[in-house]
Amino acid sequence: MPEESVEKWVQLADAGGDLRSLMNEVNMHMESRTFLVGNELSAADEAVYKAIHEELLKSAADEKARLTGVHLWRWFDLIQHLCEEEGDLAMIDIVLNLSVEQMKIAAVSSKRLSSSAPGGGLSEEERAAKAAQKKAAKEAKKAAKKDKPGPAQAPKKEETLSVFRLDIRVGNILKAENHPDADGLYLEQIDVGDEKPRTVCSGLRKFFATPDLLLGPCLCVCNLKPAKMRGIVSEAMVLCATSTDGSLVELVMPPEGSTVGARVVFEGEEGEPDAQLNPKKQIFEKIAVDFITTEELVATWKGKPFSTPQGVCKVKSIENGGIK
Repeated sequence: MPEESVEKWVQLADAGGDLRSLMNEVNMHMESRTFLVGNELSAADEAVYKAIHEELLKSAADEKARLTGVHLWRWFDLIQHLCEEEGDLAMIDIVLNLSVEQMKIAAVSSKRLSSSAPGGGLSEEERAAKAAQKKAAKEAKKAAKKDKPGPAQAPKKEETLSVFRLDIRVGNILKAENHPDADGLYLEQIDVGDEKPRTVCSGLRKFFATPDLLLGPCLCVCNLKPAKMRGIVSEAMVLCATSTDGSLVELVMPPEGSTVGARVVFEGEEGEPDAQLNPKKQIFEKIAVDFITTEELVATWKGKPFSTPQGVCKVKSIENGGIK
């Protein structure tokens, strides 16, 4: 992400000058973009969002303002939801359900703003010529790259999807309470053998009437990427089985006498777990498809029991239930 581009927008936001001019510039800039700079939220988005918030709040009910600045409003609505957890500024209710005719009006209005802005007065012919030059240069570069012999590439190695990639450990839930900002979540402190307990958010309030029912032994997946859940970072996941009709959920329990922090293993599956699973590749989800409890209530992966040196891991009563 170019630092100079971020700095440019931050300076414009901090200047405190003509906000209308800033809003027009954002509207034009966002015509084919999601964020002001790069492909993710940056300090540029946050700074401009805060600078123009009060001005947009005043004109939120003005349909004409939304039509002439449709790209601005679309970007602003995305940013206010991404920044919602900070809670510094009031949310603005924005409706952009535009008809085809309204979209045409918005496009014309956007072009007018573009032609009236400094440096934005190119004619249609000039824009077409500029676009053609850019396209020709791009195609020439692509052709040159295609003709240039490159190093021979090795065949792409197929990714292993074995259960050993998951860091599943014996845990002990020391404390459980209601999540302060989410009706469906419990907030737990779980000992998994690290120097200090991990904070974990679990969507179990529908199935466990009180948080104290969670206290005690459990199994945790410890190498998922930490994720913020309603303002609190969850550092692991408690494994539970769900009945086939979805009405019952139970913790997967290690055998009695298992050591907290001990790794759960599977017969014939050997290897070191990933340091942290890449959520984009959905490694856990693909492996967990084959998690199931047997008629003997044993938790298994492809027929192989979840095991510790003390024996196999089980659930209380759920047969043929999925586990996640």
